[in-house]
Amino acid sequence: MPLKSLTLIPALAVLLLLGGCATSRSVVTVPAAPASAAATPNGKTVYINAVNDKRVFEATPKAPNVPSLDPSEAMGDDIKARAVARKRNSYGKALGDVLLAPGQTATLLVRQTLEKALIESGYTLVGDKDKVTRDTYIVDVNVDKLWAWFNPGFLAITLSAEVATDIEITRPGDARLEVISIKADDDYQTAADGNWVEIIQKALADYGKATKQKLGS
Repeated sequence: MPLKSLTLIPALAVLLLLGGCATSRSVVTVPAAPASAAATPNGKTVYINAVNDKRVFEATPKAPNVPSLDPSEAMGDDIKARAVARKRNSYGKALGDVLLAPGQTATLLVRQTLEKALIESGYTLVGDKDKVTRDTYIVDVNVDKLWAWFNPGFLAITLSAEVATDIEITRPGDARLEVISIKADDDYQTAADGNWVEIIQKALADYGKATKQKLGS
């Protein structure tokens, strides 16, 4: 085999490993988890007051699990709200971003997952603030983490995703803070857009299960 062809093999392997154009920004849609039948009502009502994005983005983080954005692309608050991952090459160099499609945000994904977990735990969701009563639990959520990242490997790559929140639950005479944090991992042949979606869905599903365990009583 000619020497020139041999030198092309590593470059082609990296391109195949990354799956798609890793240097550019990708836009993905994360489908909401299928609705499940509501559990037997537990007699409690809950109102989700706010879900706040508290994620901290760094310009050049040393670790891939820290949110960051490609400095050559737009970086406004609307972009940060939709950012869920950063692509990397096989040497760990940060490349293009992975954004949620317009209309989706990290906080929306958490809210949808939380609502599903509460319904499956027997809570009745109050959608109108005017219908909140003294017995209604008020929920405020800070999203500290919702991020996916790339881990290079020899025969396969690993994609990981974290979801972490602080959930404050209050009503007159009753208040508590629940900290919920999960991490999901899976091996893939490429970091194609669909695989980013899959690992984020897996992390959200695990987060929903953890939320049911914490808030189900």
